[in-house]
Amino acid sequence: MSAKHLWRDNDGVIVPYVAIMLGVIIGLSALALDGSRLMSVQTRLQNAADALALAGAAELDRRPDSIVRARMAVQDLIKNPISGAPGIGAGTVGARKVGRLDSFLGRSY
Repeated sequence: MSAKHLWRDNDGVIVPYVAIMLGVIIGLSALALDGSRLMSVQTRLQNAADALALAGAAELDRRPDSIVRARMAVQDLIKNPISGAPGIGAGTVGARKVGRLDSFLGRSY
């Protein structure tokens, strides 16, 4: 084979493009899965926060001990989660660090 023949040979030219695009597609798929997991976790945490706020607000009735009862209602809901309220339970609601979130692209601590 001469150099001129190799320079004009177009067989297999698509292989590098397919390899690059396959990597891009896999990367975008991983990002989409991470984004959907993030939205799912965010929705569950928002539902838990809403349930806790409603539990506390239900006890606020202008009586002298209403704030104490509201705090107790929130603490009871955290200790004893109700069915149908995912995300509420020991260690899942609050401002403290409870663990790490694993994803396809890395870890968040």
